[in-house]
Amino acid sequence: MIWQDLVKNALLGVENSSFTEPTLEGLAQLGVDTTREAPLLLADGAALLAQMRRAGFLLKDFEGEMPMPGAATNANSTSLKTAYHLNLMLSPQIAVLPEFLYLLKKSGKKLPTSEIPALMRLPDLPQYWQQIEPLLGETGRWLLRQHPPWSAHLQDPSSSIGRREHAPSGLRSSSSGETNHRFCS
Repeated sequence: MIWQDLVKNALLGVENSSFTEPTLEGLAQLGVDTTREAPLLLADGAALLAQMRRAGFLLKDFEGEMPMPGAATNANSTSLKTAYHLNLMLSPQIAVLPEFLYLLKKSGKKLPTSEIPALMRLPDLPQYWQQIEPLLGETGRWLLRQHPPWSAHLQDPSSSIGRREHAPSGLRSSSSGETNHRFCS
């Protein structure tokens, strides 16, 4: 019923028609601000309901626990221009990435977080990983831990994140060299 009222107002024009009370109540229950002007209300309601109709069901609120984001530090962050240059270097036609990574390390900067996903999708990532890993920074490491295929790279023996001393005490190997499996059952 809400959708039909939105379509009616769109076809007739909001200056020639008004929303019914049940439509306004329904939109308010869906989280649409019904105090806005009629054209904005029509646009917001249509955008929300079109997605719901396409999905075929009412979207539910997320009830899980969100992971805490890493500390956003811009102390050694690169400029937007540098991030743009890195983006250009990641295109298949340009092969200057090793030199860029070397210069980034030499200047004491960290990789721009916005470009880490493109780096992780490189077909020859293993070739560059030893250069990339030290340049990630805490935010970059947090980003990699959120995506299981990427977090596997952090388990590399050369990475301090995956080392035994950083594992929770219940998951560390025992002194006899056998893994503690009590959490695996």
